[in-house]
Amino acid sequence: ILECLTILFAILALARPQVGTEQEEIKSQGIEVLIAVDVSTSMLAEDVKPSRLEFAKSEVFRLVDQLAGNKVGVVAFAGAAALVAPMTTDRAALKMFVDSLSPNAVSSQGTEFKRALLEAKEAFRRGSAETEDGGVNRVVVLVSDGEDNEPGAMEVANELRKSGIRIFSLAIGTEKGAPIPIRDSAGALVGYKRDGKDQAVLSQTKGTVLKEFANVGGGSFYHATYGGNVVGQLVADIDRLEKTEFENQVVTNY
Repeated sequence: ILECLTILFAILALARPQVGTEQEEIKSQGIEVLIAVDVSTSMLAEDVKPSRLEFAKSEVFRLVDQLAGNKVGVVAFAGAAALVAPMTTDRAALKMFVDSLSPNAVSSQGTEFKRALLEAKEAFRRGSAETEDGGVNRVVVLVSDGEDNEPGAMEVANELRKSGIRIFSLAIGTEKGAPIPIRDSAGALVGYKRDGKDQAVLSQTKGTVLKEFANVGGGSFYHATYGGNVVGQLVADIDRLEKTEFENQVVTNY
């Protein structure tokens, strides 16, 4: 009898019977961050291993983890720009979208920061939080090798700053540069990208462009390196901005 009672009560304990409920409102405070990741072919250069793009992804993963509690979105850009992850606090979903980034994520190649900034501005408009005072701090983080081939981006950056959106920039790659590999569907190297004179194109990271974006956008510039902690410094700078209460959730406790 005692053994049967023991088994019975063990089963009841595992079933976790609960009586009564209460509702609790959980308030979330933070800022809105839009991470714009360069997916142009120059990001395939391998002056950082395994490539600039893969290294950029790893840095963005760390950034997403350390921005827990804030609303984060992701834009992929090259010659065009596309919102690949709308504003969310779901870190697992963000990492899934970031992991899928490749040059195929956008419709045209090149590097046009203007389109990335305009797409970021539109993403904020569509997914921003409504607050009582009507304002929320917003940040754009540009992750790129800095090879900007199109005009007009600085004017857009200035417009964003006037509207209260700050711009931070994270440089990927080296100033020494590297050729851009061309690989087949199996990933085997078949050659390097060449110019009209049949010379291998050397892609160099241009921090001066990214520094200018940070200066115009009222943010900071960082150059990511192996073993460095620039992501921690970036998050520390973002955390200094005033946080806004932008999301309330009602949770039922039993």
